[in-house]
Amino acid sequence: MRQLKDKVTRRLHPFCKAIAVLVIGFIVTAAIAEENNPHQMIRASADLIMATIEDQKQIHGNEVTEDFIQALMVVLKPIIDFESIARAVTGRHRDSINADQAEQLLRVVSNTMVKLYLESFIGFEVQAVEVLDPEANFDVSSGRATIRTEAIAARSTYAVNYSMRTDGAGRWKVRNVIIDGINLGLTYRNQFDGVMARYDQDVDEVIANWDKDVVVEQQ
Repeated sequence: MRQLKDKVTRRLHPFCKAIAVLVIGFIVTAAIAEENNPHQMIRASADLIMATIEDQKQIHGNEVTEDFIQALMVVLKPIIDFESIARAVTGRHRDSINADQAEQLLRVVSNTMVKLYLESFIGFEVQAVEVLDPEANFDVSSGRATIRTEAIAARSTYAVNYSMRTDGAGRWKVRNVIIDGINLGLTYRNQFDGVMARYDQDVDEVIANWDKDVVVEQQ
């Protein structure tokens, strides 16, 4: 009986640890979102992102499962303005999208972004993230910032930059992510245009096929 208990405990341990990380992550990222310094906000978030990825890898390995994506979503959602990003992706088609379609697009665009973010960190074998110091002319009162970070991997270093703005409540939010030169917002907007043309401006078809039609290649 004790052997069975020990065996079950060993199996449950990674799950219990992951749940604890998610709970702590939600609390910490909510606090981070209140920060009035975007560099400190990204620095604290980067540490939590790395901890979450490492803990989830104990369960999923390097397989990017839906559960893995959602675990990272918990960490990223309080600091990334996914709604603004999803609106920007629709570009000139925005007026032809109803509220229900906008909600569905928010879900698929957010999911795709987090999936690519995760695949990049796993694929590049990122071991740490360093947040670079603000540029000399950075003015926190401007409400705009580009936070430069370096994802440090075993064989190379990759630039991951966050474009940030303050929202209506004065909270800093990420509005775009550029991973090793790939501008996610611009890339997704261009691809949205292409997919809309492919499906004769049928937004429902675009949403239904987003996961398979929108591909961002890592450099």
